[in-house]
Amino acid sequence: MNSYKIRGVKSLSKALDSLTLEMRKRGAQEAVREGAKVVQKEAKLNVPIDSGTLKKSIRVVKRSRRHGDAVYSVVTRAGKRWQASGMDAWYAPFIEFGTENRHRPATPFMRTALDSQKQEVVRTMGSTLREAIRRFAAGYKTKTQAKKAGFK
Repeated sequence: MNSYKIRGVKSLSKALDSLTLEMRKRGAQEAVREGAKVVQKEAKLNVPIDSGTLKKSIRVVKRSRRHGDAVYSVVTRAGKRWQASGMDAWYAPFIEFGTENRHRPATPFMRTALDSQKQEVVRTMGSTLREAIRRFAAGYKTKTQAKKAGFK
């Protein structure tokens, strides 16, 4: 079992307490989404076959429709609605998990991406959250607002 030591939790908690609920939710969403992007990038690098379709199909999607939830997943797109855009990777599970009759052994690319990038995900989420807190404290609600104003 892996263990991680995260420094600065008390100061982070104090900073979060100074924010409104809406700002906390927005910051959490940004942090989780950026962490998921780390896994997405690594999964694309891990694809074991030379398939642009499979690589293009790997996406970060929000999994909750409730406002303020910070639930994102890294998924592969498959099905008719993705055929026209060239992202129908219906075969992704066969590559990731193999086939029952062993004609295709498992060649995980998603699981290995998460396993190899756990610490980077935590680092990315932390830095994104710190950046969001600084931005909110300066009075900017979105990255776009801050960027337009020249905030760094």
